[in-house]
Amino acid sequence: YLTLNKTNQDIYDLFCNLIHKEAKGLVITRGNIEKYIPLLRQLDIQILTLGNSDDKKFESINTPAELEKTIAAFTSINTHTILLLDRLDYLIIQDSYQKVLQYSR
Repeated sequence: YLTLNKTNQDIYDLFCNLIHKEAKGLVITRGNIEKYIPLLRQLDIQILTLGNSDDKKFESINTPAELEKTIAAFTSINTHTILLLDRLDYLIIQDSYQKVLQYSR
C-alpha cells in the first residue's frame, strides 16, 4: 500500500489491522513514532529508525544496503511478515533513487 496522506495515522492503523497472531511486524521509520509506540509494543512489533539517531531505544539503519540486509534477515526468520517502511524519501535524499531502488528489489 502507498499512502500520500499528510499524517501517518491511517497507515499505522492499516498496519496494525493487518497484524495477526501468526504475522510478525517490522516498522522502519524516520518520523516521530512516540505516539504509536504503545500500540506497536502491544502487538510485539520490532521498530527501527532510519538515519543516525541519538535515541538509543531503537536500532538505526543508515544506508540502503543496511535496509536490504535488515529486511532480508527479518523475513528469513519469520514466515509471515508485514513491513511498514515510513519515510523512504530520507534514504533517497541521503544516497540516490537508483541506489535505493537497487536495494529494494
